[in-house]
Amino acid sequence: MLFYVIGACVLVFGIVLAYGAITGRVKLDDGCCCPSDPSRDLRMRE
Repeated sequence: MLFYVIGACVLVFGIVLAYGAITGRVKLDDGCCCPSDPSRDLRMRE
C-alpha cells in the first residue's frame, strides 16, 4: 500500500514538472544564481 502512495506522489510530481516545462514556467538553467561576468558582479572584481 505504501509503495502505491509513494509511486503516486512521484508520478504526480513528474506530471506537474513536465507540465511546467511545457508551458514555460519551469526553466532549466546552469544552476548558478549569480552572474559570472565580473563587470556585472562586484564580488568578482579585484
